[in-house]
Amino acid sequence: MVAEDRNESSSSESSSSESSSSESSSSEYKYQRLSDESSIRILELFPGSRGSPLECKIIERPLKSCGRYEALSYAWGDDKKVEKVWCDTKYIGITRNCSIALHRLRKSKRSRHLWVDSICIDQKVFEERNHQVSLMNKVYSKAQCVIVWLGKSKKKKSVQNKTALDFIRQLSKQNEVSQATYQSKLSALNVLFRNSWFSRTWPVQEVAFSRKCKIISGKYSISARQLMHFLKIAERHTVLSPTIDRVHVHRKMWA
Repeated sequence: MVAEDRNESSSSESSSSESSSSESSSSEYKYQRLSDESSIRILELFPGSRGSPLECKIIERPLKSCGRYEALSYAWGDDKKVEKVWCDTKYIGITRNCSIALHRLRKSKRSRHLWVDSICIDQKVFEERNHQVSLMNKVYSKAQCVIVWLGKSKKKKSVQNKTALDFIRQLSKQNEVSQATYQSKLSALNVLFRNSWFSRTWPVQEVAFSRKCKIISGKYSISARQLMHFLKIAERHTVLSPTIDRVHVHRKMWA
């Protein structure tokens, strides 16, 4: 398991930084209507240092020739939009979990092009929202990579998530594991798979249509391929759990 060299900050850091920006501007970003039904918006996330405000540009592109981008898959969590991403001098309200994800994914020296549903779709326009949802299969299939963001956990849960992810990664080069070893990791695995992302319906669609998929929890990541391999091994063991068994349902639909 290799920690990625990305900017990560706590929600408190992002809140304090962004609040200073809001003092100089409090105007909400106004979306321009998409010029074509087959167009989507791409978020160009500008580089920044740890804890600095999130800054971006919104770009309209035709879906059939939209260039290289990554698509973010995550659970919104609390729907309250208590954080901000800045576009010029205007802000777009985002949830805390989305803010933490963008701080985690932001690079220090160059922009990153992302598709994030809560930002790239004008959530206030019902017709656009419904139409863009109908394009999501294509959005995820055309993405260079689908990034699954499981969130940033508190210390105890973070340690368990790391243990589970390390175990899944280690098993990617094996075809079997002893019952004793598997059971010794079961508690950590249950913590990982209780993440709300695994209980959503959308991940089936988002992962199934992806060319490549990376699953990130805090500083660490595994690939969807490694997760699938683990689930195949886990299925052979007599000791499962309702939590892991639920993820098996998703695996059969991903395959």
